[in-house]
Amino acid sequence: MKKFKTKYLPIAFAMVLAAILFSSPCRAALVYPLNAVIDGPSFTPVMTSFGEVRFEENSSDSNRVDILVDLTGNGIHKVQSVYFNFDNNAIWDANPDFDTVGLGPKGGTIGVDEGKDSLKAGSYPGLFDLRIPEPPPGNLGFEPYMDTIFVASLDLEEGDFNALDTSGNFFVIVHIGNYGGSPGVPGGDSIWVGSVVPIPGSVLLLGSGLLGVIFLRRKRSVK
Repeated sequence: MKKFKTKYLPIAFAMVLAAILFSSPCRAALVYPLNAVIDGPSFTPVMTSFGEVRFEENSSDSNRVDILVDLTGNGIHKVQSVYFNFDNNAIWDANPDFDTVGLGPKGGTIGVDEGKDSLKAGSYPGLFDLRIPEPPPGNLGFEPYMDTIFVASLDLEEGDFNALDTSGNFFVIVHIGNYGGSPGVPGGDSIWVGSVVPIPGSVLLLGSGLLGVIFLRRKRSVK
């Protein structure tokens, strides 16, 4: 019987890892890094992230999706409003009434403002489908902000929120308050930031696994 060559171990490891990840019945979270500052019609990518927005299946009800706005720092900045998109025409055709379960910092339902390709985030020209809270400008309180989005009798999935605005630039835009000139620094200003690159959670995990494989192969090659 031929002896299995150890040089094939990294490839086998990567194949097993991919099989485990993509055969899992759990849906992967959709994570949007807030990596661009928006100034009217223009925007500038930044090296220091302002945080992230995460969409994930609700643990108690698979028809609902949790949204988490987790900004840099710890309870420093306020979340004024969140704009995002929805890519499920079957649900749009049903004239959905989106809602949230959370209450605002002063009480009352936060709600979701919906209007396909009709909601404007500040002076940025691209249009979005959904906005929290309803109506603007709103104040969701200090981050992290977490809520659950649902439509009665319809099944929402995190992948439904993977779409660009009408200008083709952003998946999510967040209006941040209590901003002091840098992420994690308090102050009296506000700023609009957005995500131009979506990162599914499973891809992050797979990528880290593949980087480990590459490291092992390089380590063996120098022996």
